[in-house]
Amino acid sequence: MCNILRPITLRARILKNLKFISSLFLLVFIVPFVACTEDKESEKKEDEDVLRHNVEEAKSIFYMLPSPIETASLLQKAGAKYDGSILNPVINMSRYELASMKALNLGVYGSDLSYASVFDQTQEVLFYLSSCKKLADGLGLEKAFDSETMKRMEENINNKDSLLQLISDSYWMADSYLKENERSNLSALIISGGWIEGVYIATKLAETSTNEALLARIAEQKLSLSHLLSIVETYKGDHDDVNDVYSDLLEINAIFNKMKSEKGSFETFRDSEMGITTIGGSSKLILSKSLLQEISTKIETIRNRYIE
Repeated sequence: MCNILRPITLRARILKNLKFISSLFLLVFIVPFVACTEDKESEKKEDEDVLRHNVEEAKSIFYMLPSPIETASLLQKAGAKYDGSILNPVINMSRYELASMKALNLGVYGSDLSYASVFDQTQEVLFYLSSCKKLADGLGLEKAFDSETMKRMEENINNKDSLLQLISDSYWMADSYLKENERSNLSALIISGGWIEGVYIATKLAETSTNEALLARIAEQKLSLSHLLSIVETYKGDHDDVNDVYSDLLEINAIFNKMKSEKGSFETFRDSEMGITTIGGSSKLILSKSLLQEISTKIETIRNRYIE
């Protein structure tokens, strides 16, 4: 049984990327209103106020959701060891023909790439970089992994911090491009694939570890999953692929909700000046071995369906 007794501090996503996305949202939705006549100024201002509110809501969600890089880093700090056998083999990439499968597995390979990068697995980093580029190209996201970016990544292959920064920038660029071109449903699938793979890796490593910090990282996903559901729910309805993923996430969420919480609510506190998000508050979460196994089994079943 794993007791989580203290707040968990996560690094927020890089502020410049979040500012960029905020600006992008504002440009995409506000610029078309510039041509409005004066008699529509009041309506325009009201719309802009709503949009600003939506941008802040989106930013708050993204602040709470750990990136694949953050998840991999947390696993390393929790004492996890590298195990390349649990990753999605790069040979599987040729199977993904539908845009939805490309998007899901761009997220999956993003987590695998981050995991290999954090643990300095140079050869596997190169393999997964190549796979990510091909999937991104297949989605029309050539700029996210263009030749210049790939060259810089290869030049920094032994500089973990720089490499992780470049990977993060590429995924933010892909996310922004999809939103800009009204393909946000694919962005939601990329995020979901990355989250699923990150939790899958953590649960597989937990099978051979009694490290309580590692188990705590898995328990933390109770909150990140609720934020992920908020993102995916926005795009379900008109997209069957998103609807299916949303249903899968709800099944996982039902298991996480079995986890006991004591002494207060499970909360999030944002320190904007310090760029730090604290998860946990005064709560104590209890993750039993049987519940961990249930989460692991469900995650593995869903994940394997996505990659096969």
